[in-house]
Amino acid sequence: MIKGPTRRKAGFALSELLVCTVLFSILTGLCFYAASSGFRMFTHGTGRQTLQRDIRAIVAWLQRDLGLSNLVRCKTAEHETAGSRTDSVAMVGMSSWQEPIATDALELPAWDRLIVYLVTPKGALERISFEASALGLPVPLDYASVASGLSQAEAKSSPPRDRRQLSDSVRTFSVTLDQSRNTAVLDLVLETATVDGGSGKARKEVLQIQTTITPRNTWPRL
Repeated sequence: MIKGPTRRKAGFALSELLVCTVLFSILTGLCFYAASSGFRMFTHGTGRQTLQRDIRAIVAWLQRDLGLSNLVRCKTAEHETAGSRTDSVAMVGMSSWQEPIATDALELPAWDRLIVYLVTPKGALERISFEASALGLPVPLDYASVASGLSQAEAKSSPPRDRRQLSDSVRTFSVTLDQSRNTAVLDLVLETATVDGGSGKARKEVLQIQTTITPRNTWPRL
């Protein structure tokens, strides 16, 4: 009796399984590396975008408030913490700019609102507004009243009318007032923790800006 050719049982040889396992491991590693790198790049980009958004908001609010204020009635308090300067700034404002506007003896608006910018110990920049009456201050507000209101705001002794946080990443916030030129110079440095998109190591994202702001139409040379 003549036997036919012997058939091999279905399945994979050990060498084939090893090759498949190695290839699968390589592909899995490549996919994980690509996903991890993408996540790091996203985290890095998001951190920078957040700082850019915060800077735009801070500059826009300061330009609006200082632009409508008067440097003769602005007060700054300098604070140094670990080599970084975080000023507090107080300025006069109006509860309403609708006509007719009450004026003082110099025919300037009868300032009845105090606006304060201050940085908390945790690096958050807050914009706080108070009605003059809530602080027990006279209307129109003068320089002495602004200084008193700033002290109350820093001591948190009076409830504000409005409080909003503009950033939680402030390292340096300084405002230098130059009454002779009627300008306010803002130096702002924001810093946040992020991840390097290439190496994956922890790093700090830092953005810095310096800009000059000039109040409009309310400058008496006293």
